[in-house]
Amino acid sequence: MHNIHLVLIYITIIELGTNPPLSTLPLFSHEPGRAHSYLPYSNHLPDLVQSRTELYVEEDTATLASATQVDMVNSEDINNYAYSSQLESNEKAQIDHNLPSAISITEKLRYKRQKDQSKCYFHTTFSKNLCLFLSITVLLSIAGVIIYFCWPRIPLITFISEKAERMGEPADWGPNPHPWLRANWRINMTLNNRMNYIDTHIDNIEFTIFDRDTHRSFGWTRINSLQLPAKKEIPISLIFRIDYESNNITDPTFKNLYNACGPQMPTEPPALNVTVEAIIRIAGLAWSSSTVVGPSEQKGFYCPSS
Repeated sequence: MHNIHLVLIYITIIELGTNPPLSTLPLFSHEPGRAHSYLPYSNHLPDLVQSRTELYVEEDTATLASATQVDMVNSEDINNYAYSSQLESNEKAQIDHNLPSAISITEKLRYKRQKDQSKCYFHTTFSKNLCLFLSITVLLSIAGVIIYFCWPRIPLITFISEKAERMGEPADWGPNPHPWLRANWRINMTLNNRMNYIDTHIDNIEFTIFDRDTHRSFGWTRINSLQLPAKKEIPISLIFRIDYESNNITDPTFKNLYNACGPQMPTEPPALNVTVEAIIRIAGLAWSSSTVVGPSEQKGFYCPSS
């Protein structure tokens, strides 16, 4: 707009300086020696100033249009820049306005978390210890239940009959200076497996019969690969190999055997004081277990008839 004003002022000055007043100019001036022309433009003097002014005005009009266009472009750029700057200022102000709020919320959450952790630290530690204790207790309880129902227990052994039975030939007592006793006795016993909840697999059981008074053994037997059903009691018939050798007839163990089982025994022989030791090996266990049984003291144990 400023450029347009300058151009207009410049044109006005030129017009005032070059054009005289209309009253001083003749309407028509004929040059001497020039023929009269009927052409409309040949009867008056050419106005060079007006032509130059029109030329200048045309050029200045183009310049003015270009300048106007440039000013409009510059004005648009300035407006865009101002709008962009305003937007950036608004966004920055909005960010600056929201930043303290976001930071304050984050700080509040962090403070609350720390407060809750410090407040519940004891309860959290106690809960963890309690959960650990309960877990161990539950595991031990489950293991205890499994062991209680599945761990094999030693079956109980009892005498069925207090009197042994002779098997095969009569007993052999040997010569008088160096006597011995050799015989086969059958002894009926029971294996009680009522305390076990599952079947018990026996690899083998070794039985040894002792004189309770002298603690000397004089007979033995063995059974292999036996399966005892759970919660049941089964009878077994054991064949003992009786074999005892003495240096003289005054040996205490031989005297007890001869008095209770010898050929010269009375009609009602005395009872033989014996015990039976059983060494039991159960399948799946690396060790063996032993148990000692004996006949009832009221009835005692009697030798077979010769």
